[in-house]
Amino acid sequence: TKVFDDVSFGLINYLNKKKDRRAKNRQYVEEIVRISLRKVNLGNIEEEIPHFLSFGEKKLVTLATVLSYDPEILVLDEPSSNLDPRNRTNFIKLIQEMDKTIIIATHDLDLAYEFSDRCIILNQGEVVFDGDSKKILNDRDFLMNNGLDLPLCLRKSI
Repeated sequence: TKVFDDVSFGLINYLNKKKDRRAKNRQYVEEIVRISLRKVNLGNIEEEIPHFLSFGEKKLVTLATVLSYDPEILVLDEPSSNLDPRNRTNFIKLIQEMDKTIIIATHDLDLAYEFSDRCIILNQGEVVFDGDSKKILNDRDFLMNNGLDLPLCLRKSI
């Protein structure tokens, strides 16, 4: 199979599960798949074999599949892990441009700092902070007391 087929498969199954007749509309499915791949900057690899993609590209194909469902809310678990710097930057830009509610579970404090308005910090399964991301991620003492480091983007070079 090819990248295009993988994203199509996900969309068709999603639509069938909802008993949506558009699952059988080939033109509709093709259009949505192409739009979704373009949203994640992968429109140029729809004919590639997924096995040969980089890990970052595979993650973006998965995101394109989910975007093809047009969800109101995206829940992403460690979305920046194992991405090279270029793909990480592209990913952050991509999610910043989305007009969606996005919930991210991450240890990547730079991602949280760059992307989020609201931050919920857990320590030993307990909520220790719920509020403004920029404020708390600049608080070195709070972060250190909760086993976290200041985001790299805020550390002063020596």
